[in-house]
Order: sequence, then C-alpha cells, then structure tokens
Amino acid sequence: METQQWFYEQNGAQEGPVSDSAIQAMQAAGTINGQTLVWREGLQDWVPLANSELSTGASYPPANHSFFPRQARLKSDFNFGIFDVIGKSWKVMVSDFWPFVGFYALVQVIIGFASNLVFPVFFMLFPMMGGYMYYTLKRVRGQNGDLENLFDGFKRRFGSLVAISTLMWIPIFVVLLPFIGFFIYITSNEAWAEANPGMVIGGLSGGLLLLGLVSSIFGTIATLAALLCLDCDASWNNALGLATKAYMKHFFKMTIFSIIAYFLLNIGVLFLVVGMFISGAWMVTAFSVLYEEAFGDQQAGE
Repeated sequence: METQQWFYEQNGAQEGPVSDSAIQAMQAAGTINGQTLVWREGLQDWVPLANSELSTGASYPPANHSFFPRQARLKSDFNFGIFDVIGKSWKVMVSDFWPFVGFYALVQVIIGFASNLVFPVFFMLFPMMGGYMYYTLKRVRGQNGDLENLFDGFKRRFGSLVAISTLMWIPIFVVLLPFIGFFIYITSNEAWAEANPGMVIGGLSGGLLLLGLVSSIFGTIATLAALLCLDCDASWNNALGLATKAYMKHFFKMTIFSIIAYFLLNIGVLFLVVGMFISGAWMVTAFSVLYEEAFGDQQAGE
C-alpha cells in the first residue's frame, strides 16, 4: 500500500501528519481506536479510522459523522484571482442549480418573516444566513450538503454569529448617519438646495458611493469571519481578526472583489424575484470559494 500522510483527532485536537504505518501502530497500542477521526489528502472529509483504507485496504467515501472543526489558520501563500473565484462559484452553483437557488430562496423567506418581528433582523443576519453559507462551502469542497445544513448557524457559535452581525453594521451606521443628516438638511432647506444643485447631487452621490464601499468591505470581512466560526468553531474576535488579516493581505484586490460581488448580488433585483435568488446564491457561493482560497486545504493537509 502506498505510504500516505495522515492526520488524526485526539482529545479534540488535530494531530499529525504521520505515516499510515504510524497510524496502525498507534491503533495496535491502543492510543487511538476505530472511532478516531482521520484524514489524508484526497479524502473529502474526516472519516472514522475503522472506515478508512487503513483498516480494510479499500477506498471509502466520506462517512457521516459529527462536526469536526478545522484549524483556523490563514494560508501563508493565500492569493486569488477575482474572476477565477467568481467563475468557479458559478460552475459550482450550476452543477446543482435548483438546490442552491431553492435553499437560498428559503433562507430569504425566513429572513423576510423575521424582519416583521420585534427584534431588528440585522442582529440575526449571520445566524440565519450562516447555515446556507456553510452549505455552499461544503459543496465547493465537493461534499454533500442538505437542508439540515441551513440550521447550522443556530447550532454552532450562535453567539459569535450574532456578535459579527451586530459589529458589521457599526461602520455602516457611522457612514449612514451623516448621509441621513445631509438628506434631512436639504429637504428642510429647499431654497439652499435649489441654489446649490451641484452640491446636493455631489453630496448625495458621494454619500451613496461611500456607503456602498464601506458596506462591501465590512460585509466581506464579516462573511469570511462567519464562515470561520462555522467551519473552525472560532470565536467571533478570533474570526474577525483572521478575516481582517486575509482582507488586508490583498486589500486592493479584495476591495475590487467586494464591490463586484455586492454589485452582482444586488443587480439580481432588476430581474424580478428569481433573478435575486440566482445572483444571491451565486455570490454566497463566491464568498465560500474565496474563503476556501484563504483558509481551505491547509488546515487539514499542510
């Protein structure tokens, strides 16, 4: 049997890499057992040792098992192509089009219903969207995903996702408040507004552009952080720190990607409801592809 480099779980931590013979020696010594989760390059997910080829000599597909978090770590060689990410996400989505779009539509219906309740829906954005984000991440990795994944945002790191949802809106509100103040001023001072049309148009246009830019930047950081919480069981502060580090590593490229992504996300509204669901599913998948570029295989394979 060809020698492989294996990782294994012990006491809630990831260990390795070790050779296949070392894994078998640890099993023989009782250090690990058939229920110990193991992983090697080429497997889509962690499997119990008893279900791996180390026990049977056969190649097994990923087994269903409890969630096992990856190590939250930014790849040292993290880089990406903007249109490569967008193009790959489109291919992933259209490979199983209706579940991607249908699950996204279901989440939006839930968010729409929640927005009519007494609590502000923006506090719950990532707990409600997180499960769908994790579903798209699994599909990007070639793993199976199902309707149950849509509720992962309520099962894991719920408090951290609420914190990220809340913190994301702070810089947006900081920009929004003076914009609202300016709008109130020109509507209550019509004579000044009529005498200075250039300043009115410039102020409103500049405010909208700044608001869109800030929303794009902090929305991208928060989305990456939410995926870190769900994929790596990271706390909100660690997740935001790592997501910010990833963003700052390629600030200009990340900003361009964020603007394009949020433009495509919102342009679907122009094509009625179905268009919004398609563009929304596409862009959420794009963020999962970007996340995988930044935080993906290294956690399990390097």
